[in-house]
Amino acid sequence: MTAPYISEVGPMVTGRDVELAAIATLKKWSSTYLADAEAQLGRPRGSLPRIRAWTTSHDFEKWPEDQLPCVLLISPGLAEAPNMDGGGAYRANFGLGIATIVSAARMDDTAALAKLYCAVMRTCLIQKQSLEGFASGVTWLDENYDDLPSIDDRSLGAGQAIFAVQVDNVSQRWNGPAYPWAVVPEPPTDPIPDDPTATRVVVEENPIPIA
Repeated sequence: MTAPYISEVGPMVTGRDVELAAIATLKKWSSTYLADAEAQLGRPRGSLPRIRAWTTSHDFEKWPEDQLPCVLLISPGLAEAPNMDGGGAYRANFGLGIATIVSAARMDDTAALAKLYCAVMRTCLIQKQSLEGFASGVTWLDENYDDLPSIDDRSLGAGQAIFAVQVDNVSQRWNGPAYPWAVVPEPPTDPIPDDPTATRVVVEENPIPIA
């Protein structure tokens, strides 16, 4: 049996890791939370469509009807400066934005659904704060609702929530490999090669008569 790889570099957590952890958590739990919202509102079970698409795209307006409702997530970077513990491990709060995009026949219904779906996803994230063991906490920072332009006779609405996701040990200070290994030659970086050096000069005479 091959021994597991032990990194000398240590963890290298990115915003993409945060996005994927949040998506995995919401995929697992969103149907349960939507069912609870139906019960709280006295709606028939299954009357709130389950999320049909999950993505990290910024574009709110290009979703075909059969992919709504959808959830968009994006981690634009750190919400604040990272902190380091005594052992050199950094703890960071990554910003995380989530948008729920919905559509309904009437504008009022669209606005209500956008707010409801946003509240459902927000509640899921602040209650399942570990993001399936990835994070050490999720802090809810802000929330807003935007009416999106109608497209192809659809009325689109979005509920957007902002969070700070705390992740421990995202990078390790000091340590690292004692020497470089698996070095791959770098390609040349100069876009224009140096001018060649002439090794000989040929002079041709071309007399021009004087009138």
